[in-house]
Amino acid sequence: MTKLGDARTHYWLMKGMARARGVDLGQAMAEGRLSATGYAGMVTACRSCIQAGGCRALLDTHEALATGPAYCVNRDRLTELLD
Repeated sequence: MTKLGDARTHYWLMKGMARARGVDLGQAMAEGRLSATGYAGMVTACRSCIQAGGCRALLDTHEALATGPAYCVNRDRLTELLD
């Protein structure tokens, strides 16, 4: 069984990645494009990522990202939410 990373850490990493990608998660929820369950699922998926340190370093050095890193487990979902 895979041990999940700290929920609080990955919550902020996921929000940071969304912000860097230009995705407003609150707006997506208000528009019905993202459910509370879907949001929680994104955080849980992020918790399974073993690249948290790399993600933090990337977010610390890049205010905006045209695309998410290949290792980002939420990369495709964030791209969908951009549209």
